[in-house]
Amino acid sequence: MNKKIPRTRNSAVFLKSISIALHEMPWQFSIMLLVNVAFAIIPIFGISLSRTIYTQVQLSSIGGLNEKSFLLYVSLYFLYLILMKLFLIFYKRVYLQYGTMLSFEKKIKEKLHKKCNLIPLVNYESANIENRIWEAKVASINIYRIVEIAIYFISIVISIILLGSYVSLINPWLVTLVILSGIPALVEKAIEGFINQSRRKKLTQLSKEEFAMRQNLLKIPNLKEIRVYNSFDFLFGKWMKVSHEYLDSQYRVGKSIFKYKLIMRFLKTLAVFGIYLLCSLLLLNQHIDFGGFIAALMAALFLQTQYDELFSDAGYLIQFLQMGEPFFSFVEEKNTGDYTVVKERVELKNASFIYPSGKVKVVKNLNFQINKNEKIAIVGINGAGKSTIAKMILGFLPPCEGTFSINGTVIDLNNLCPSYYDSSAIFQNFC
Repeated sequence: MNKKIPRTRNSAVFLKSISIALHEMPWQFSIMLLVNVAFAIIPIFGISLSRTIYTQVQLSSIGGLNEKSFLLYVSLYFLYLILMKLFLIFYKRVYLQYGTMLSFEKKIKEKLHKKCNLIPLVNYESANIENRIWEAKVASINIYRIVEIAIYFISIVISIILLGSYVSLINPWLVTLVILSGIPALVEKAIEGFINQSRRKKLTQLSKEEFAMRQNLLKIPNLKEIRVYNSFDFLFGKWMKVSHEYLDSQYRVGKSIFKYKLIMRFLKTLAVFGIYLLCSLLLLNQHIDFGGFIAALMAALFLQTQYDELFSDAGYLIQFLQMGEPFFSFVEEKNTGDYTVVKERVELKNASFIYPSGKVKVVKNLNFQINKNEKIAIVGINGAGKSTIAKMILGFLPPCEGTFSINGTVIDLNNLCPSYYDSSAIFQNFC
């Protein structure tokens, strides 16, 4: 129970995330891919339209403007802007954020709940089980982001190929500057992902502790004991301590990330300045006209944005893969087996049990059997092991020594399906 949990490689996390997405919501993610690819192609038409419009405006100074054509180009460009805004605002921020993402996260949480139901109940006696479930729950949110970024990657690469070809026809040095301007974004996100990953476990633990301490103060059933024992100041002090530690840890992480971001953003700004300077020199030396200048500037800056997004997403992907790993480590642990039986006789023979966090046997060399329709009572002082024996009879706790058998057949309780638990019970703390 205290064995080291094997970790999953980033490449495996990526492939498993894609597999889950295609299995759970194939149509939604297929449509998402098609829409993103379509809007990766559209910007090249928008830039071409803007170049034509500015060229037409330049021709108007010498009386060469075709008004009908000009109005057509302006109308098409207006339609292009409307489509891009609908894509950015409605589709990405509304439809995906409050539709596809929430539906997918619900399905992922269903998997998590089903996995929790398959865990042998003795594992819940382990000190780290709640932390692992909490980590898996937090990690599950990142599975959608991994798939989303994979789709963005495809669309961004298509857009870069098209825009890069367009910009290189104007001047090859523009593409070089654009590439250089995107590299700081990759470095920035990679460093951010590394820092977040190195502090993830500590922040997760502190977040859980802060939540638990806060619940101690806020839960209504606790108020009676808080008042009777005058323990508010004590509990409030514990909450304040862990809350300050949590916020301080977050601040230190943010401070470390900010220092690297500041340097990378400065380098990126220099590259953007170089793009403006080169476009201006091409115009002044009459290598391009004014329409070409506007189109070159728009294409280069848009391409720079695409490179920035590509490298940023690469950094985010590394971060999300690391953050999503605990989900797969948890849900892919060996599942319990399938075992159902009609009980005629339950027997414990030379059975002993030690809780995962303990060192002393709570039950030692226990020998007895219970037959069908038999009524027995187990009595004893507090801490004698009555509840432990009841859990062993129900099959919740496997003996660390000795055997547990049903109808004379020894049962491995570590490899048992919940369908075995066909008994009924009323516990001290019932729900």
